[in-house]
Amino acid sequence: MSDAAQIALAEVEQRRQRLLTGRSLAQQSGGDSALAHALAAQLQALASNVQQLVEASIAISAGHSLPRAKLPPEPSPRWRHRLALALPNALAMGLAFWVSVLTWMLLQWPPEGLLAVVMALVLIGGHTLQKTPILQPPKLTLLGFVIGIIGTAPIYLLLMPQLDGFAELALALFPIYFAIAYFLHALPPPHQLTFLRIGVLAIMLLNLEPHQVYDAVGYIDAALSAATGFLIGVAAPALVRGATPQEQARRAIKRLLALLSDAQQGLADLDRPGIATALTRHEQQLRVEQQAFSELLPACYSAQAPHNDHDRIRALGDAMQGLVTRFRGLQRARVRWGVALRRQGLGTRLGRQLLKPLVSTYAAFMHKLDDPRAPASVAALDAVVSDVRTELTRIDAYRHDEPVNADAVYTLTIAGHYLAVIHALRDLAAALDAIDWSAWRRARF
Repeated sequence: MSDAAQIALAEVEQRRQRLLTGRSLAQQSGGDSALAHALAAQLQALASNVQQLVEASIAISAGHSLPRAKLPPEPSPRWRHRLALALPNALAMGLAFWVSVLTWMLLQWPPEGLLAVVMALVLIGGHTLQKTPILQPPKLTLLGFVIGIIGTAPIYLLLMPQLDGFAELALALFPIYFAIAYFLHALPPPHQLTFLRIGVLAIMLLNLEPHQVYDAVGYIDAALSAATGFLIGVAAPALVRGATPQEQARRAIKRLLALLSDAQQGLADLDRPGIATALTRHEQQLRVEQQAFSELLPACYSAQAPHNDHDRIRALGDAMQGLVTRFRGLQRARVRWGVALRRQGLGTRLGRQLLKPLVSTYAAFMHKLDDPRAPASVAALDAVVSDVRTELTRIDAYRHDEPVNADAVYTLTIAGHYLAVIHALRDLAAALDAIDWSAWRRARF
């Protein structure tokens, strides 16, 4: 580990210890003490993440990988989640391929045959490849072509000659193109690229006749076909994903709030099997959606809605980032919760007390995004302020025991994470109310 990294980590640890041993800690209120413990836990998690990054850098520079036990768990998204994401793009591309092929058969356009359809497929495949963190193994390329030949050649050579009429041909082709496009978008990288090769062959086999000569007109035709293919590749997904950046941001916030609500309810039963894996999956989905939202937000400013200036948009992004970060901290802390802790009479009732108010607040925020006239209500949280203060007073008594039990410190940390989430929700409510959502939706037209 470099000297700079060691110095930085040592300074973080000093600050963490100062939070827990400062002179003013004994005079702090229960809420302030809980927030201090939660911040100390976040600093400890930050230091742990930095150490993992340093170890990974050392391993990469030495030319070997870290042991699997040291790698963070990365469960893949649920199959139904991947299918739901894949369906719109797959349907759009399947229809695009199908209509393009039928147009070529009827009108002989694009001039160079099915090159345009191939270019459309390659464009979408190239976009998918950009999201791939590693290059696909050569065997996947070979596998795709082999499967394409074995799977599609009998269809074109045996099935299609038996078809009588254009309608039967169209019905036979659409399932092929849709299935290829579907798995191209549904499978995780780099395995989905196998279907890119299958798709190329499935289209090329329709144009088996050899080209005799190439001349200037032929090159122009090829250029027109390539241009047509790129237009198809851009236009087809745009029919499905063609919303303005502002509308996409609104939908992204709704998805994040829905994920937070589901994850919040998932914390209600920590004794069920596989809870750690479920919470890790929730965290992974939140991280992916938050990253996509952050990349989209800079494009949301529009001169047609000057009230939504850069400062308000930036405040909205910061508030959403703060909420996701604090909730992920709560999730990680709750994974350490054990049955033995509750048997000791420790623990906190904040999880049960705040479950319904938090879920109601998420629902109120989503209602605000659907109906701009409604406020981003935090009334459900305001209604339980008295109960939360009573619970914090009870928890605060733990830290005055001698010696202070480590489990009691953990209970304070959990309470602090819940308070941090509540504060983040109030910040998000103010940021949502500051945006003129009606003007954004009018600007769309």
